[in-house]
Amino acid sequence: MADEQVNLVAGHPPAVKAGGMRIVQHKQPTIERLPKDAEDCTGLTQPVVVNVMSVSGAPVKGNSDYTPQAAQVAHSPKPPSHILTKPQINIQQPRK
Repeated sequence: MADEQVNLVAGHPPAVKAGGMRIVQHKQPTIERLPKDAEDCTGLTQPVVVNVMSVSGAPVKGNSDYTPQAAQVAHSPKPPSHILTKPQINIQQPRK
C-alpha cells in the first residue's frame, strides 16, 4: 500500500470523466455478509382447501373447462378484414 499513491480529494478519489460526462463508480462492500439460516417452515401452514364453486349450476373445472385446441383457436391471430378506403381525389388547380 505504501507503493500506491492515491490522490484523495475531500476524502475520496476524484471523479472519472469520459466524453464530458462523469462516470459513477459505486463503492464495493468490503464486509462479507453471512447467509441467514433457513428456518424449518414445515407444518406451519395448513393444506389449502379447494372450494368447489358452480356458475349457473355448472361445476367449474378450472383449466379443464376448454380443450387446448379451443384455447389455441381463441388466441390465434384474427384473419385480416377487407377495409374499403375511398380514393383520394386531387383537384388540379393553377397556382398563382
